[in-house]
Amino acid sequence: AANVSFIATANIGTEYTSTRVLDRALMDRFEIIEVDILSLSQEEDLLQKRYGNKVSTSLIHAVADIADATRKEWRSEEGKLSTMISTRMTVRVCELLADGFSLSEAAEVAIIPFFDASGGADSERTFVKQIIQKHMATEMKDIFNTGNDASNEAIPF
Repeated sequence: AANVSFIATANIGTEYTSTRVLDRALMDRFEIIEVDILSLSQEEDLLQKRYGNKVSTSLIHAVADIADATRKEWRSEEGKLSTMISTRMTVRVCELLADGFSLSEAAEVAIIPFFDASGGADSERTFVKQIIQKHMATEMKDIFNTGNDASNEAIPF
């Protein structure tokens, strides 16, 4: 039919559940365009365009920087992470921020569950929490606080 186009996307790789090698004949039917992970500035620009009127510039920068840090760690040869924060995840965090969630609350919902907690202090989850904590306001409490000191409530991680 005239003026009809089909666009297909694929998550290819072992990180995705039930992925299979695509048949060569099927792949030959499509033009393949590989899209790389966004850079820090590209991520920040995208989030600013979508949420700049609802989320502060400093929070948008923090979200983009947290994602960038996990991506660099994920790509490094001796990286501590088996996955990274995707653009889909940064968009979700900004949606939560726009709805009134704090950065720690948004991270708890949209980031932390994607990282393995096994290994305790050496876990991927702890590593990501440390990255996130660097972007918390200095007056906020330590997200690793597990004590019962009522004057020092822990951030809900």
